[in-house]
Amino acid sequence: MEKILSHPDLKEVRNFELYCRAEMVPYYQKWKFKADLGDLQLMRLDRIT
Repeated sequence: MEKILSHPDLKEVRNFELYCRAEMVPYYQKWKFKADLGDLQLMRLDRIT
């Protein structure tokens, strides 16, 4: 994560977003990612059944 977040080509990126499993939340919280995004919700349309 340190290499990604400090990469010179990404210094202008305003937001980083990711999907992660519940057990990885504490790891990403250490990097200041947060799960509470207010009114934003993840939505998905699965086209393959």
